[in-house]
Amino acid sequence: MSWCTPGASAPAGGRGSPKSCSAAEARSRRCRQPRDSRARELDSFEAGRGICAAIPADTAIPVVDFRRALGLGYCAWKLGQPSEGVELALEAADHAGDGGLVRLRAMALNLASRIAIGDRAAELRARARRLSARLEDEELLARVERPRSGD
Repeated sequence: MSWCTPGASAPAGGRGSPKSCSAAEARSRRCRQPRDSRARELDSFEAGRGICAAIPADTAIPVVDFRRALGLGYCAWKLGQPSEGVELALEAADHAGDGGLVRLRAMALNLASRIAIGDRAAELRARARRLSARLEDEELLARVERPRSGD
C-alpha cells in the first residue's frame, strides 16, 4: 500500500497524509503547466519553480518528495540550469526508488537523460529504457524512445 492510498498512514515520523500527496500532485501539475501551455517564458518557469518549492521537503513520503524534486528539476532545466536539473531529477529517482515507485523512477531517469549530455545521457536513457521495458509500460517506453534534440 502506498502512502497515498486512501486509508494508508504516513511512515513513522512522517509529516504527511494522503491529503499531502494530493496537494503535492496538484502543485507538481501546476509547476509543469508551462510545458503544456502557450506560456513558455522564463517567468512562467520561475513561477513553476516557486510552486514546486512550496511542496514540503523531506516529508518521508516518497511520492511527495519525488514530485517536489522532479518539478524543481524540470524548471531548473528550462531556466538554463542543466546541472541543477540533472541533480534534482536524480534526487527524484532516489525518492521514487525509496518508495518502490518504479514507474516514477523511470520517469525521473528519463528527465535526467534529456537534460544530461554525452555518455551520461546515454547511460541514464538506457536505465530508463530497462525499467520501462521491465514494467511492460508501452507509453513510458515510447516517451523514453522519443528522439532528443541533437539525436
